[in-house]
Amino acid sequence: MPKKITDPVLLDAISRSRDAYKKASKLGPKKGKPNAVGDFVTYPKGILKEFIDKYEKNIHIEDQVMQVIPEKFRANVKGYQLHKNQLSLHIDNASAATQLRFIKTDLLIKLRKNGLWEIANITIKVVV
Repeated sequence: MPKKITDPVLLDAISRSRDAYKKASKLGPKKGKPNAVGDFVTYPKGILKEFIDKYEKNIHIEDQVMQVIPEKFRANVKGYQLHKNQLSLHIDNASAATQLRFIKTDLLIKLRKNGLWEIANITIKVVV
């Protein structure tokens, strides 16, 4: 059997917490402020919402980039970085990087056809 709480300060704190919980559940979420994790995701000004939007945008960009890269080079792509309208592709093979450099203008045209107008230049870097 659990030990009975007899400390009056602790009993008062528990009582206030319980009352606050009941009051908050009756009122529902505050207008204009997130109250639960789900509210943080959908709250228009929330940090979590902003993070999720950036993540989804990066996933979309990655999908578009991988679609325009020829299939024989996709395994060599180890990552990318988009910074100030410049796409940097990180390639793990020097010969694949050289071949991609020859077709980077075509890649840029294909990316723009797919709606990625924000990319102004493509650089290709060898990473080991």
